[in-house]
Amino acid sequence: MLDFLTALRVNNDRQWFGVHKEEYNDIRRQCLEEVGVLIAEIERFDPHLAGVAPEQCVYRIYRDIRFSADKSPYKTHFGVVLGHGGKKCKEAAYYLHIDPDGCAFFSGVWFPEMPVLRFLRRNIYDNLDEFLEIIDSPAFKSEYPGLIGESLKTLPKGYPKDCPRPEIFKMKEFLVQKKYKKSIKYLKKVLETNGEDYIAYYYIYKLYNILIKHEKDETKKEKYLNIANKSLKKSANLGYEKAINQLKREGTKETIRKKRTMW
Repeated sequence: MLDFLTALRVNNDRQWFGVHKEEYNDIRRQCLEEVGVLIAEIERFDPHLAGVAPEQCVYRIYRDIRFSADKSPYKTHFGVVLGHGGKKCKEAAYYLHIDPDGCAFFSGVWFPEMPVLRFLRRNIYDNLDEFLEIIDSPAFKSEYPGLIGESLKTLPKGYPKDCPRPEIFKMKEFLVQKKYKKSIKYLKKVLETNGEDYIAYYYIYKLYNILIKHEKDETKKEKYLNIANKSLKKSANLGYEKAINQLKREGTKETIRKKRTMW
């Protein structure tokens, strides 16, 4: 997935995409399968996802360019909304942003309608101590720096100027974000909680191969190659079919190289 998105950035045109359409379809099918697994896991503690299909959650790759100065026809990231109704969710939800430059996980309410926003603000105000106990706790702050989202410049009507934590009541949306500056860091974070995630190992292999292509330092290239090979073998050992097939192809390439040196 990340390899494809990286290539798409350089070749964001319909001709290239048409040639690679089947590759995209395979990646999307794989993405839908993984989202299905993720929904099942989240559903264990959040019943709002009951009955939500993966197809409802994953955004299309096609951009709406009718009113945009940027006429690139395709998005270079994958967006996934995990909530009641999927992409049409108007309640609190989870959002996963998958991007070669960095992945991020969001949770909260994105630009709620005004009646809902007023309801949220008032309930937070009436239960402020309990709310602050959550967002100011060391456990929360270790994962999320704080609330993010657009805000008003001044307090909305009905709130005293001297109210505690006024920045909370100025907010027009309530979100938290876990951001990973590099996708490799994100995948390694995934493996800290699930060391058997064969897909994560496979994507680490893919990403390090991209780094090798752009790295001029031979020492670093060798280091990246070792990590890539170990990740591919680990993924194959865990039974991932794509990794097993890739390992076979890599073995074939190595055999050809050895024969050429003999000639």
